[in-house]
Amino acid sequence: MRTKAPKNKPIAWLGVDPGKTGAAILLLEDYSLKIFDWPKSNNYFEVYRAIRMWKFIYRIRMSVMEKVASMTGQGVKSVWSFSGNYHAWQMLLIALDIRHRLLTPAQWQKGLLSKTDGPEPKARVQNVACRIFAPEYFFGPKGGYKDGRGDAALMAYKARQIDMGEEK
Repeated sequence: MRTKAPKNKPIAWLGVDPGKTGAAILLLEDYSLKIFDWPKSNNYFEVYRAIRMWKFIYRIRMSVMEKVASMTGQGVKSVWSFSGNYHAWQMLLIALDIRHRLLTPAQWQKGLLSKTDGPEPKARVQNVACRIFAPEYFFGPKGGYKDGRGDAALMAYKARQIDMGEEK
């Protein structure tokens, strides 16, 4: 027997960092976050099931995913693997009919980060993400910072800004 979707689904926004250590973050209206870390097994079906469940429970109004490209000096295997994740995320958003934008880091960081937020981009993302949201969302069980989560959370925040017409 299939379970029926909730009638009045809570509104949410999605941010996706498509990297190997990336994550998907669902931002709810109360600024709480739901987290999905990219599986170490690269199991695409696991990714699909998780996001499909979010889509079933929440009304995802907008998603932002980082638009990425290969960099000089990257190995072929690295580029191939990263490209697979990137395109898998794109197809997943399309297949689940989630409205999305692909934004470069400069585009999604605009209006969110400034040079006073930290000495370099990763530190800026960490500082801003921990300022906007509860810091415990961004650290693993051993205390290490998970940078994919910070990026994804700020992209979800940017998706909310775009959706609400508040984009800077």
